[in-house]
Parts: sequence; C-alpha cells; structure tokens
Amino acid sequence: MVRIFISYSEDDGKILAKELRGYLRKFDHEVFVARHDIQGGEIWKQKIIDSLRTCDIFIVLLTSAALKSGFVSMEITMAKDLNKIIIPCKDDLLEKSWGELPLDLGDYQGMDFHDEDELKRRLLNQIEGILKNKVGFEATMTLKTEKKSYAIGETIKVVGTVPAIIEEVPVVLQVFDPRNWRYAEEQLLPYTDRTFVFEFLIEGMIWTSGTYNVRATYAGRTVNTTFEFTKEIPPEVVRATFSGNSVDIHAKLSNGVMNNVEVDPDFTSIIICTTTSRTHQGELTITLPRNLIDTKCVGSGNDDEFIILIDGEEETYKETETTSTHRTLLIQVPSGAKEIEIIGTQVTGVGTNRS
Repeated sequence: MVRIFISYSEDDGKILAKELRGYLRKFDHEVFVARHDIQGGEIWKQKIIDSLRTCDIFIVLLTSAALKSGFVSMEITMAKDLNKIIIPCKDDLLEKSWGELPLDLGDYQGMDFHDEDELKRRLLNQIEGILKNKVGFEATMTLKTEKKSYAIGETIKVVGTVPAIIEEVPVVLQVFDPRNWRYAEEQLLPYTDRTFVFEFLIEGMIWTSGTYNVRATYAGRTVNTTFEFTKEIPPEVVRATFSGNSVDIHAKLSNGVMNNVEVDPDFTSIIICTTTSRTHQGELTITLPRNLIDTKCVGSGNDDEFIILIDGEEETYKETETTSTHRTLLIQVPSGAKEIEIIGTQVTGVGTNRS
C-alpha cells in the first residue's frame, strides 16, 4: 500500500478525481481526495497539510481550471517542498505544452490523458513500480560531475544514482548557466544498477564563463551539483617526449584541448592530438622550441617555413614571434579537428634536406 494525494480543481476535475480514488482504493492504496476525505468539523486546511505530509505520491490533475487554481498551486508547491514523488497528469485538451506548464511541472515525468481508463491503468502501473521499490527509496539519490572545472572543447560527464528503479520513469537532467538560463536538458532512463550517465560537449561560442548548476529530478526527488566553466583558456603546457628526453611546449587552443604530442623522426614532425568543438573553428597559438623542432633552408641555414597538416589537409599559418630559441605560430583550426601535424626539417637532432 502507498498513500496517495490527488490534487485537482473542483470546477473540472472532481469527477475524474473521484473515479481515480475509487479505482486505486480497489488495490488497497490509501487515496486522499479533499471532497471525500475531509469530514464534518475537521479544519480543512490542516487536513490537507497533514495529508500532504504523510503521502508517498502526489498526483495532480492538470486541467484548464487547475492551472488557474490558487489551491492547486499551493498544493503543488507544498509537495515540491516536501520532496514528494510527483506525477502530473495533463489533460489533452490543454493548449499548453509540458514546457509551458507553471511551477516547473514539465520537469517531472508525467502523462497526458484523454481516456480515463488508460489513465487509470498507467497510473496503477507506475504506482505498483513505486510500491515494489518502496524500501529502496530510502536510499540516497546522488549527482556529480567527473571534474569540477571545464574549458572549451571538453566534454562534461555527469554521473549519478537513483534510489530505486521505477518502470518508465526517466531522470530529468537540466543545466543552468551563471545567469540561471536553462541551457541543456535531457531525459534518460537509469540503468538496472540504478546509475545514470549524461555527457555533452562544451561549446565556447555559446557558453559564458562562471558557475553552472546541474539539476537531476527523479520521481519527485531533486539533487544538484555545480561545475566551473571558462571560455578563456590560459596558456597550456604539453610535453613532448623523444629518445628519453622531454620538452615542454607552450600552446593555447581556443576551440578545444590538446591531448598529447608525438614526435615523428621519420617525417621530422610533431603531431598534436586534439579534441575540438564540432561546430566552431578556433586558433592554435604554439611556441615551438628550436631544440625540439625547426625548419632551415639548405645551404644558407636561414629559417624556412613549416608545413602544417590538419587531419591530412595542408593549412596556412602566421609566424607571430621569432627568437634564437623559439618560433611562435598562429594556426587556424577548423571545427572537429583531431590531429595537427607540424613538419620541419629537423627534430631533436634528426635532420632532413629540403630543397
């Protein structure tokens, strides 16, 4: 048995509320409907508050009149504050979509209805799933991100657990930016081990820097976590290792991250493996130590031009600074780039002739 509170409007929901009450009681559930369960002499407001506090499941019948009812709004707000399992049931005749519903009701897994018998059956199935896992619902719901801070081009990984599996009930995940604007939303069913995973890519042209809030809602329970995001990537250091020696390279990739650097002595080149935005191009600013890679003209020994290949396609670049020990390049990087190869005439003492 579970304790159920049905919220409705007297104007257009009382008949359906009565029918649901009678139907669910046949299955030994305790159902509260204000019109039928407040006795003469009882203080009606206190009775409603007490029933809300003790119920396991809060069902709200979202009809046209219910959306205008102050009492229904009050009951919904209390159910949310009390962290109840909330099942919104929306009348098909309503012109509002789930996303347009007040009090964030669209964040909950609900059901549309136009057929009373179908609504009864679906509600009973969901309630029986909750009853089956009622003991499990004493467990904690968790939510966290894999890292505490992210930069452009990195994938955010959100992981969590639900208290128990309820059939056909998804986890609703929402991401809010520092302005409290909802940027991303996803619904997904938890795995059989009660875990869930949500991954998405940070896109630097759209996001703003600051603290982001991730919210997960499942069967009336809500948990939150946060992460930091910055659009401005500070200069990074990537390490190239060759023949037992390591050389640090200062670089900055505006639309992604550099995963590692490989030295290819056969082609006198360095290869930078990257993860970049799928939708936005960017720039790579990289300072190349001459003791790692350089390019010289045959005979004169003067500086020559590098060859830049991005995913096998040749790209142009600008040399923005030249010293006796370093050469700094500015390279345009297209969206989705995975590999940037810089070819010279020598790497760490291995040279080739270039005519």
